Amino acid sequence: MARSVEKELIKILSKRGPASTYEIAKMLGISWSTANMHLYRLKAEGKVKRRTETPRIGMRKRVVWWV
Repeated sequence: MARSVEKELIKILSKRGPASTYEIAKMLGISWSTANMHLYRLKAEGKVKRRTETPRIGMRKRVVWWV
């Protein structure tokens, strides 16, 4: 099952472009922590990249992922 989630993550990022962990989790109907775990696994394999966006005042940091 883990690999099917990862395939879906790559498919979403390929079609949509950069997206946050939260956006990806909502698109797949999984929890934020599950999406985050799979995204970091894909990053370790070199299949996705990430960057942290600096928030404006009063907002949280946002991690953006892309293929």
